[in-house]
Amino acid sequence: MPPTPTHPAAFHEQRRSLERARTEDYLKRKIRSRPERSELVRMHILEETSAEPSLQAKQLQLKRARLADDLNDKISHRPGPIELVHKNILSVTCPLQHSLLGGYTHLTTFSLRCNCRGCRRLKQTLKNNNSRRKKLKSCSISSSNSSSSSYSKPNRNSCRPSRS
Repeated sequence: MPPTPTHPAAFHEQRRSLERARTEDYLKRKIRSRPERSELVRMHILEETSAEPSLQAKQLQLKRARLADDLNDKISHRPGPIELVHKNILSVTCPLQHSLLGGYTHLTTFSLRCNCRGCRRLKQTLKNNNSRRKKLKSCSISSSNSSSSSYSKPNRNSCRPSRS
């Protein structure tokens, strides 16, 4: 005796076949309304190329390798944080600024205890640029050109601009 539509197994089987038919219809509609290649190129989904389809993947890899080499070259010529301070691109408003702008162009070991905005930026730049500079290690600023033998901790308020 065949199962009737009121039987739970038959009901689920019928429901599953209807869902499958609906999915097939949906996919057929999408394939029929598929955009042309020129439309995909215009929407920047596909790239316009004159290379053979078998060579397009290699062409894309070559393009990415060229971009990576160009980016690495530009990163290697990026100026360091001290150069940015000297060119007034990176602003530092604390006692450190006087030592940097006073002619100390090469600081060997460098760490900042000051927490003003300029020093935080300089710290972040130094951390991000660790391929060109060593990481921050100690809590003092030492330089081979330093005229004073010791460095005292800056007053927290001395790094802020004075309000008049």
